[in-house]
Amino acid sequence: MTNSFTMIIAGIDMTITFNHSRLCQLLSQRYSTFLTQSTAEFNIQVTWEKTSQTGDFILPEFTFTDYGIHLASPGYTGFIDFTSHRADLEIMISTPVEAVDYFLRVVSALLIFEASGIMVHGAGILHKGKGYLFFGHSGSGKTTVSKVSVNDIVLNDDLVVLM
Repeated sequence: MTNSFTMIIAGIDMTITFNHSRLCQLLSQRYSTFLTQSTAEFNIQVTWEKTSQTGDFILPEFTFTDYGIHLASPGYTGFIDFTSHRADLEIMISTPVEAVDYFLRVVSALLIFEASGIMVHGAGILHKGKGYLFFGHSGSGKTTVSKVSVNDIVLNDDLVVLM
C-alpha cells in the first residue's frame, strides 16, 4: 500500500506523502470526496514521530521568508516553499490528525490565493440559481443556516473557496 494520496481543491492538486501508513489511511478517508488520480504540481511530505506525550495541538506561529512560510509550535514544525512547490511538516504529538488538517488548510488557502482565489470561513448555499455566502466566527450560525436550507444546495458549512 502506498503512503500517499492526491487531492484536488478548487482545481488545485496536491500530493501528500506520509511516513506512517495509518495516518495516511485516516486522512485519505477524511478527504475522500477530494481525492483524484491526477498528477499534482504541489507536494507535501508529512513526517510523524509517535510520542507518548499528551496535550492538545497548539496553533503554530508563522514566520514569513522571501520564498515561503515557517510554522512552529511545540511538537510541530512546517515549511511551505513556493519556489519548489513543496511543503514539509514534522509532528511529534500524540494526536496528529488535527495538526495535519490545520497544515493542509493553510497550504490550500495559500495556493488558492496564489491562483487569484480566496478561502473563507463560511457557509456557501445555492438558492434559486444564486449563490449566497454566510461568513462569521464559529458559533455565528453558518451550520444552522445550512441545516435549514433543506431545499437548496449546500456547498459547505465551514470553508468556501471563491475563485
